[in-house]
Amino acid sequence: MVALLIVGTPSAALAQDEPIHIGIYSDEWEAALDIRNLGVVGGAKATFGGTFHKPGEGLANTLHILEQVWQAEATPVANLEIFSSSATIASGFRDGSIQEWAGNVQAWLDRGEGRSLLIAPLAEMNGDWVPWGMDPETYPDAFRRIVTIFRDMGMDETQVRWIWAPNSESTWPLAMTSFWPGSDYVDAVGFSAYNLGGDPEDWRSVSESLHLASQVLRTVARDKPFLITQIGSSPEGGEKDEWISDMFDFVAEDPNMIGFVYFNFDKEANWKVWDGFAAAPGWVEAIERHDVVHSWPLTEWFKPGPLDLDSLTGRDRPEPRPERPPEPAVEPAFRGRDFPPGTHVGYLLEVFVGSDRPGPFPE
Repeated sequence: MVALLIVGTPSAALAQDEPIHIGIYSDEWEAALDIRNLGVVGGAKATFGGTFHKPGEGLANTLHILEQVWQAEATPVANLEIFSSSATIASGFRDGSIQEWAGNVQAWLDRGEGRSLLIAPLAEMNGDWVPWGMDPETYPDAFRRIVTIFRDMGMDETQVRWIWAPNSESTWPLAMTSFWPGSDYVDAVGFSAYNLGGDPEDWRSVSESLHLASQVLRTVARDKPFLITQIGSSPEGGEKDEWISDMFDFVAEDPNMIGFVYFNFDKEANWKVWDGFAAAPGWVEAIERHDVVHSWPLTEWFKPGPLDLDSLTGRDRPEPRPERPPEPAVEPAFRGRDFPPGTHVGYLLEVFVGSDRPGPFPE
């Protein structure tokens, strides 16, 4: 870690021209000061502040958590966790508790002055570690039901934007794209990506952590902005500072990505890049090289209508993929493989990451 006092806007002279929005999850209850201090020491303010919520947390808690991010001059990226199955949520059984939490959010929005937020309901649904996971049949209905509750209460895209946020890797035999709720319910695409590290052979590069997920997600959401909603690297097994620097590079170069929200916790591993006093050298170095921009409030994000990828990223829109041939359902690279009938093409993409086999779609 290094402690630096950097005044003013970081130079982008050595960076690529593409702007990046950064974000952070604070592990402090009084998060506003923590996020602001990172902006001073680390060299750039955070545009986003990550938060976690659950129905029943109480009005005071919802107001405090969201307001702390806002007072840091950042926009909340709120992960909504409902500890029930997707089928239960889709059935309407949890409607009352969802409406209660939505009322809490509305009370915060009613404070005015441009308050707005992004909500990622039921994230990492393609993993078996969350109770709402592993159910592509009912998950899309559960996601749409939550969005509809907010919209029916009067919270439209001028106050709330919706993020669909799978994990970057799926639990067998499912694919992240099989949980897609539909473009009418998703404003931006997020995902979680962690380098767990450990032994050197378990270390995963940034490309191994992010490339496949972004390629797969473009098969369903080519025109959506991408925001990595949870990301972190362990220090064990490799060079964490180099990994952090490479993360900035990847986001700057990807045609859909507008930024990331870093998971600054010491939890499953010590993911931290900021300890309240010093910022990781890789973080500081990457900010010095890149055009890291701070926007607050995010006025362009909360206008009526869909988000415009071109204006948010400042990059060329990714080329449209060609039409898939109607038959066979499994692409030539996978014929003869022992996959269960109906295996989703997104899973096949995930299976063959890093191989020299041609994927179903060109990059």
